[in-house]
Amino acid sequence: MKREIIVNVTNNEIKIAILDNNTLIDLFIDRLPSYSNILNNIYKGKVKNIIPALNAAFVDIGYKQNAYLHIENTHNIYVGQEVLVQVYKDAIGAKCPKITKNIIIPGRFLIYIPFDIGVTISKKIKGSIRTTLLNSILKLQKISSIQGKLIIRTSSQQASLTEIECELHYLVNIWRSVLHKFQYVHSSGVLYEDFNILIKVIRDYYSNNIAIIHIDSKEIFLNTKKYLKDVKSKLYSKVVSYKNTNVPIFKAYNIEKDINKLYSKKVELHSGGYLMIEELEYLSVIDVNSGKFTSKLIQEDTALHTNLEATKEIARQIRLRNIGGIIIIDFIDMKKLINRTVVFNQLCKYTKTDRVKIKIWPITRLGLIEMTRARKRKSLLSVLNMMLCTKCHGTGLLLSD
Repeated sequence: MKREIIVNVTNNEIKIAILDNNTLIDLFIDRLPSYSNILNNIYKGKVKNIIPALNAAFVDIGYKQNAYLHIENTHNIYVGQEVLVQVYKDAIGAKCPKITKNIIIPGRFLIYIPFDIGVTISKKIKGSIRTTLLNSILKLQKISSIQGKLIIRTSSQQASLTEIECELHYLVNIWRSVLHKFQYVHSSGVLYEDFNILIKVIRDYYSNNIAIIHIDSKEIFLNTKKYLKDVKSKLYSKVVSYKNTNVPIFKAYNIEKDINKLYSKKVELHSGGYLMIEELEYLSVIDVNSGKFTSKLIQEDTALHTNLEATKEIARQIRLRNIGGIIIIDFIDMKKLINRTVVFNQLCKYTKTDRVKIKIWPITRLGLIEMTRARKRKSLLSVLNMMLCTKCHGTGLLLSD
């Protein structure tokens, strides 16, 4: 598998496309004013209001709206108290950001949790590699006298011990800087800003399979190179500046046409069937239709064929569109339990590679599947601030003459 990260930067947005074997598998778009959301940022906050009925407090973190902090015991907090918190869920629509006192500092190979103890390792790392890595990290933690908990990420098995050690000290130094600022900064505000969106993508998609990170902005190119040099990453040599001013980078990689399709509710399937995707305020609905698909198969087999084809595209579309929350999928009706089970298992298989937490419930007799996908950041349509049609006001319908 050849993975490519393609980056397009303009005056008011940055777009990052992830390609696997020339197929678009993920898309990130961030808009100005700062090319940043506040997810994972660490703040010094001041408690403004406590609501015992909700086990919650609202905290001023220096953001445009107070943040929501869940508290198990509201007696342990008081109005005016200064707290060290981290954003774990970005502000979405009218909803305020959600914060936690359980700080985590993620890296490419490790996750550092200052207020916990121990070392755990990804379940995806198995065999002798697991034992070797675990022993090496335990030894490294002991030699460095580092307090806190370490989570060893799957990507660490592709790294050298030198890279891991370098990152460990890098994460710990971030934490020490945060504690220093918390002590000496007197007003609410950010103490640590997580990396820009491109560094986050590189961090989360780290793989030896990355063939190129192609960037059309000199500033972002230089910043990315500097970061990778600082952490002694093997990816340093993979970062390349795009210099063809005659052809936009996304056009050169044939990405723009795929992005334009994401603005449509209708998604064509190769067989002639199609999906209809409706993103509503409280849930999203995906309807599977056989469309122009015709065959000599009986209806049950036609439904199974179309539904199985749809599962792969549904997994891809919810990831590209970053659809979160409750999702209802209406598959074509199938009478046989075994067929419904096959479609359910196939959907589970294709959504397994999604980096966002997904939970799926078994398919019903009516062909419905209920699923949830964690909503960490805004959906594609929210980022683009898509406006309702002034004629139909979002219904897609107009009164006839």
